[in-house]
Formats: sequence, structure tokens, C-alpha cells
Amino acid sequence: MADTICIAAICEHLQGKHCVILCSDKRTEIEGIAVGEVRYKARLLSSEFVAMFSGNVPKAKEWMDRYAYHLRRNARDITEESVLDELRKPFDAQNRADISQYISSSIGMSYDVFEKLSPEQQRVALDGFEKRAVDLIIVWLNALRGPRLFLANVYEVVEAFDFFCIGCGWHAARASLSTRKYNVNNSLQECMYHVYEAKKNSEAIPGVGEETYLTVIEIERTAQKALYHPFSPLSLAMLEKQYRTFGPRKYSAEECPALDLRSLGIVQQPKQLGDGPDVSGDVGLHGGSDT
Repeated sequence: MADTICIAAICEHLQGKHCVILCSDKRTEIEGIAVGEVRYKARLLSSEFVAMFSGNVPKAKEWMDRYAYHLRRNARDITEESVLDELRKPFDAQNRADISQYISSSIGMSYDVFEKLSPEQQRVALDGFEKRAVDLIIVWLNALRGPRLFLANVYEVVEAFDFFCIGCGWHAARASLSTRKYNVNNSLQECMYHVYEAKKNSEAIPGVGEETYLTVIEIERTAQKALYHPFSPLSLAMLEKQYRTFGPRKYSAEECPALDLRSLGIVQQPKQLGDGPDVSGDVGLHGGSDT
């Protein structure tokens, strides 16, 4: 799993407009050799498609180049019904190119010959073949029906809904958004905060960088155009201020009611003067009064 976090989330709160929030760190790693920072982890593939990436950086660029070429050449063929099929064509072409390169360099075989082999012979020919991990979030900026999110990786191309996360911090970010019950119909400000909070919570995972990039793509339905609004350090500082107010807080023994732990054989020391607020009555393990 790549050292990064990328989050894409849809917001439908603004009347007459669709919005997509893109958020990521700026950390990148090159094959365990070096770690650095990149400004953006989002790339415009065509006038209607944007991608975020994680995984092997050179391979991710190859994938996005292939998608950009296909989507620009076949823009007129993309409809609500065919978009998933169109996104699978570059995926199939990439798999073919990777296999062709491997068998050509390892055993001197062409792909045409490979296709004529039996399944068992193909498995033997591909012994030692490994795909370089790449994950792409592909955003279709559909002005008429609303944006759609897709995931492309080395195994499949599938559609996602509402939001999607990739990179080594994906599970922490997804858990954060799920805990907040992320809703595309919430206000843009609330959606932005929840996405920023998810990114901040993912920083607990080794490999996720602390620097944050966030942009809002505004899609106007009538004009059928997309406007990009990258967030400045000042705006990110305001989100950070909100995070310090609403985000996870450290445990405080002074603020938490004392638990009755006698059933566990634990006898608590009586409070000394000045140790904190007194809690009268027995408080059960569930945190509420037993009475």
C-alpha cells in the first residue's frame, strides 16, 4: 500500500451546482528509495475527468497517460450507460501491455503467441510476474446528472458512491467519514470539514504526510463547466482550527466520571483534595448511573 492518502467526496448541497472535494497529503515515495513531497496528487485527464493516484509513481503516470489519451479521443462515446465500459478499456490495455512486456523480456514471447497458450501454459509463462500496485480514483465531472466516482486498480474498475479513499491511510479516513455519517446533502462547509477531518485522522497511519492539499471542484449545471478552487494555507488554517475544536480529544481523567471497578477486583484510591470534580453515587462500567 502506497505511503499516501487521497480522498474524493461528492457534495450536492448547492442549488444548481455539483461539487467534488479532493483532499490528499503531499508525501510520495519512490520504490522505497526516497521520500519527498509533490504539490498535487490530482490530474486532469480530460475536460470531464480528473484522477487521484496512489502506488508506484511511474506506473501511476503510465496509467493516467493511457486514460487521458482514451478519454479525450472517445469523449463523444461516453454516456451514463457506457462510462464504466469505457473506463475498463484503458484498464484492459494496461494489463495487456504489462503482460506483453514481461513475457517478451523474460521468455521472448509475443502476446499473440501467449493468447494461444492453454490456461496452464499461461500460468507457467507468467511465473514471477507481479503487477506494480496502483490505485486511481477517477472522477467524472458530469454536469447534467452529477459527478460519479470510480476506482481503478490492478484488479478491477468499479464505481464508488459518495466518497472514496486510497493509499495506506484509506481505512482510517473511511472510518472517520463513516463515523460522521458523511452525507452528500450536507452543507459544503460541513462536507469539507468531514473530509479534512478524515485526512487528519489518517495521519495516525505511518506513511501519511502531515501537509494537506484540498480543492473543491464546482460544476455548474447550466453552463456545463467545472471551476477549480484550490484552498490556500489561510483557508486550511481555518479548517485546522475547526479540527482542534470538533476533532478527537485526548482522554481526561478530570473530565470523565469515575468508573466503579469493584466487580473487576480493582479498588480505587479515594480522591484527594484538588484531584478533580467529585462524582457522587456509583457509576457503572457503561458510564451511566446504576440507579
